[in-house]
Amino acid sequence: DKMKSRGMRFTTFLMSEVTPTRLAMIQDIDAWIQVACPRLSIDWGEGFALPTLTPYEALVSLGEVDPWWETDSDNPSGERPYPMDYYAKEGGEWNSSWHKGPAKVK
Repeated sequence: DKMKSRGMRFTTFLMSEVTPTRLAMIQDIDAWIQVACPRLSIDWGEGFALPTLTPYEALVSLGEVDPWWETDSDNPSGERPYPMDYYAKEGGEWNSSWHKGPAKVK
């Protein structure tokens, strides 16, 4: 809905396995937002020819959520951890949890 409301074109693909080789076979794509597993983008991101974003990264790029480096930190060192809560019940609005309340959007 967020991309559609901005007039952005998108196509949904269903694949049994997401690999750099498979994604490279598809033409006329500017970037990928993959929801299979966030670690594909994080651990193997440099293997993809195009930007391959996690749902969180996509929402940051659309300006829907604050980037992790601009959020408040409770950590005494001031470090802000990268959100890896895609499967967590208490995770952000970008996660796959179906049993939480409505997302809070800026």
